[in-house]
Amino acid sequence: MFTKYDSKIRGANERERERENKPLRGFVKFFFSFVLFVTLFFTAHSSVYATSYYVDSVITDTNPASATPDFTTYNPTTFETTGGSNSVYKTIADVNLKSFGAGDNIYFEEVKHGENN
Repeated sequence: MFTKYDSKIRGANERERERENKPLRGFVKFFFSFVLFVTLFFTAHSSVYATSYYVDSVITDTNPASATPDFTTYNPTTFETTGGSNSVYKTIADVNLKSFGAGDNIYFEEVKHGENN
């Protein structure tokens, strides 16, 4: 008789503990889901808005001593200032005047000595 009564009390206590822990479990699930969402959002957000800039000393300097790119139609495959969708600067000095965002890339066109002036 005591055994049945004890098991009923134990069962009631376990159900009571589960009821008390249910809101805590919900909060923990919400918290970890929120942290995961924020992490993924900022990871995707930073990679989506990363921009590539180029420095090519052979192009015409249309904006001397300016943070404004000389061309915004640069094609890094052909090194032409038409037909592309990238920004290009003539000098490093122009690049130093601009503020870049996190994840932005700056690529330098290699010019071998004596090829171009």
